[in-house]
Amino acid sequence: MRRTHRFASAGTLAILVLCLGCDTGSRHDDVDGTAASGVTGPTGPGGGTAGSIRLSRLAPAQGSPQGGTSVTLEGTGFQGALIASVHFFDPSSEVPGSANEANGVRVLSDTELTCETPAHAAGVVDVRVVLQNGAFATLNNAFTFDPNAPGGGVPARVADFGDPTPWAVELLELANRARRDPAAEGRRLGVDLSPGAGYAPRPPLSHNGFLAAAAAKHTGDMIGQNFYGHWDLAGVGPTGRILDSTFDLHASYGTDRASNRTENIGVGSGNQFSSPQAVHDAFIVDAGTNPPKHRDSLLGKSAASRDAREIGMGVRFGETANPTPPTQTNVGVAGTPLAFSPNHWVTQEIARTKRDRALISGVVYNDDGDGICEAFPPYRGNSGGEGRGGVTVTLTHSSGFTLQTQTSSAGFYAFETFVDGDFTITIEGAQTTVRVAGDNVKVDHVNGQIRTY
Repeated sequence: MRRTHRFASAGTLAILVLCLGCDTGSRHDDVDGTAASGVTGPTGPGGGTAGSIRLSRLAPAQGSPQGGTSVTLEGTGFQGALIASVHFFDPSSEVPGSANEANGVRVLSDTELTCETPAHAAGVVDVRVVLQNGAFATLNNAFTFDPNAPGGGVPARVADFGDPTPWAVELLELANRARRDPAAEGRRLGVDLSPGAGYAPRPPLSHNGFLAAAAAKHTGDMIGQNFYGHWDLAGVGPTGRILDSTFDLHASYGTDRASNRTENIGVGSGNQFSSPQAVHDAFIVDAGTNPPKHRDSLLGKSAASRDAREIGMGVRFGETANPTPPTQTNVGVAGTPLAFSPNHWVTQEIARTKRDRALISGVVYNDDGDGICEAFPPYRGNSGGEGRGGVTVTLTHSSGFTLQTQTSSAGFYAFETFVDGDFTITIEGAQTTVRVAGDNVKVDHVNGQIRTY
């Protein structure tokens, strides 16, 4: 169902210029009532004694149930203490013992020691340091064994890919096709996207649910409050929205809540902007925008988007703005009141996390032959698309580690990797092995066959 590109004469298109330049830990104040404070024990090797210890903090505060997370305990009195063991245990069902004992305990200084977590069932646990004379200090509810925790000795986790709409998936597919071969995309649209113009192939983007929430909020605000712009009526910009979504935004984007280094927006009426293909084409052509910032952000040419790995979209077709919006109190800072009546709205947020790790993502769908997972008109409600939801996708690392997820309602899935190397993706009996070497990888399942990019 690939529609031929065209711009109809009816309708108005408005695209605002993209405005570029747009420690975890568990703290506890005290210790268990039976803490090792003021306890003296026998002299040990090197002359150490079981003196007073106190625990104040553990970081990181989460890790994989498979164990192997390197953690640092902070407190006082470690240098002279005779530490026998460190335990991660659930006091409601366990006692400290060999089954929940940490590995590799090392005293770094009087205020720090490190160890590696043991394997443990998912859940919140206490952390206890035991001295040779049996005295101990405890941090209550200090660590969470989380199957989706980053790192922790595991090579990957299920990514925060959310539940993108079919039309958001189609927009992502179109963007990734253009990123894979910008020159071909340019020939289709009559735009120079050759290497000579600065457009090189870029790795695929993955969908992120937190970025999508930030984008959807802004699209909803523009419709509900009848304005158009990167800043809402309180003056909050894209960075502020993304931070509010709890997306773990990379430090390179800064923390200025009014800044924008991540966002494309557009509105249109009539036949303009009325489908995912029309939205994509408008952003890539970027007519009247110099430099073409929407295009450059999607294709990874701009400085802000060059290293981006994920995208989230708020896309709403066939909706008109609130005719009686709230009073605009921030004119000149917030969005511009609309002089026409658009009924198609798009916000895109494109960014990377602080971890900045490669993602393996893709779409499971039944293709009609054009190589794109399309949405079906009218692009709202339950109109659906070619994507297949609820399909099990299995990731296997070369170490034998295995992880599974199910595709979203529109057929999307994603894993975040923590190490480079070989990963095998298996979908309904079809499988392929891909090598992660820093960049995102795309593995689709199309009409029963695996396709990689």
